[in-house]
Amino acid sequence: MKNLCSAAYQFVYEIARRNNLYEFAHLTLSWSSIVGTIMVEKSKLIKFEHSVLFVKVANHTWLQEFVISKQHILDLLHQNDINYVKDIIFFI
Repeated sequence: MKNLCSAAYQFVYEIARRNNLYEFAHLTLSWSSIVGTIMVEKSKLIKFEHSVLFVKVANHTWLQEFVISKQHILDLLHQNDINYVKDIIFFI
């Protein structure tokens, strides 16, 4: 099963690389390990453009939670060698 997951990840990265979407694919596949299972269910990555990640959240309550956690999320991204994200914009 582990080899299948690894092959699937490699396939996704290869397709993303060919379409200049490698960073976004990497963010998407890493997002749950960065923010955790609860926050991942309340958010959706929309796009990554000019070093800014755009994240749609479930409602105003979750918007506030993500805004409060923004610096911590950026720190976690950078700790996981995702240094190309310079800012995050959360919206509903």
